[in-house]
Amino acid sequence: DIALGEKWTCTVTPNDGEDDGASSETSVTVVTDAEIIAVFPSVSSWTDAQADCVDRGGALAWIESASVNSQVFDLCDASPERAMETCSIGLQSPFTVWENGDSVSYTNWKSGEPSGGSYTEIVNSTIGSGEWDATTPTNKPYICRFAGGGDYSDADSTAEIIE
Repeated sequence: DIALGEKWTCTVTPNDGEDDGASSETSVTVVTDAEIIAVFPSVSSWTDAQADCVDRGGALAWIESASVNSQVFDLCDASPERAMETCSIGLQSPFTVWENGDSVSYTNWKSGEPSGGSYTEIVNSTIGSGEWDATTPTNKPYICRFAGGGDYSDADSTAEIIE
């Protein structure tokens, strides 16, 4: 039996159809029913980021606690594009419901926020420490969250949500 959140790595050796002994091996890590966050390279807009997350089977990251905020901050900070200073997350004006449909129960706004923007970003360590900024992000990396599945195979980096 496989327990929830348990990780298994297996090697698959497909037969290429020829009787020449040639084949290729692929290692695949499967995480069962774990919640995964993944940072992806920048796209032109917040709405493009959200659409990509949905196409992959997730949503822009939702954050329900200081612990999850810290994990999302760490992943944003690990992005190869960390010089962009922020990563898009899944909250838009009026900032009451996450893109996955959950009500907002935790916030970490920078002083004076939300003001002036329609979407939310988490600030990385180049200019802050995980606070949120209301803005209209363009050309920013973004963080998707996957609850029990999805395609994050080409993410820059991933992490399992640990509560």
